Amino acid sequence: MTWKRAIESRIIDLTNWSSVEWSQILKTEDKAKLFRTCQQKLLKDQIDKNVICLIDNTSLRNLNDLKQLKDKLSNIRSEDGNLLAEIISFLIEKESKAVKTRKRRKIHAEYVKFGNESTKLDVIIELRNYGIELVTAEVGITQKDYDDLKFREDHTALKIELKDMIDNFYDVLHFKKKDLAKIFVMGIQATGQKWTIYCLSYNYDVNFYFLSEVTMLIIPKTMSAVESLLGPFIKNLLRFRHTLLMLNTKITIARQSTPLHLRHLHIKPLKPQILTE
Repeated sequence: MTWKRAIESRIIDLTNWSSVEWSQILKTEDKAKLFRTCQQKLLKDQIDKNVICLIDNTSLRNLNDLKQLKDKLSNIRSEDGNLLAEIISFLIEKESKAVKTRKRRKIHAEYVKFGNESTKLDVIIELRNYGIELVTAEVGITQKDYDDLKFREDHTALKIELKDMIDNFYDVLHFKKKDLAKIFVMGIQATGQKWTIYCLSYNYDVNFYFLSEVTMLIIPKTMSAVESLLGPFIKNLLRFRHTLLMLNTKITIARQSTPLHLRHLHIKPLKPQILTE
């Protein structure tokens, strides 16, 4: 555990900024400037406007409404629309299985134990650029909303993973230390039906890593929750996607400034994908 504490000591957790010993980090008390530098926001202007318009003007009261929304999104024929159509197809499949399970419970008592499993939403998000990960995730206990010990363990593990990911740009892609300050990596901590998205960045001037919270996604696991939760969930997911695309572009530009003799050969950037299983 000593090595974990040593690594974690280089990471300033701005999600709990009131407990930060600022005098150990800053020569001046300019906290506001540091926050502006380290905190990130998800991009929203690049999302397909037709997709947003459709989401904002669709009422989702039942499974049939969800199926119609999926078809309309597919007809838009954009990457954002196709991505959401796949996710909604997954939700439809989960809800259909849950309905069948609830009906079976009335006849067969053994189906009761499958209730929680039938409404889980498992989404794997992956983006690699030049063999470097930009996103990682820690999944907590999904049967209940909060477990303090598990949350703190996952939070620590997430911070260390994110630091390793930033360091890989220096160790593997031979980024300069100053170039590290131009990028950030992202992590998801899933607890219950909530996904908290964090970003970790490196500040060259003070030589510390800074973790900040970007947003929170609440996953609609049942049809009754879809009407109120699906719209915000979809919008934040698309903002997350476009933020990753922006990072991909930044890394490609920074990569071009790396001396040729330090570049890896035969490496191509991969498109970000959201996979469901």
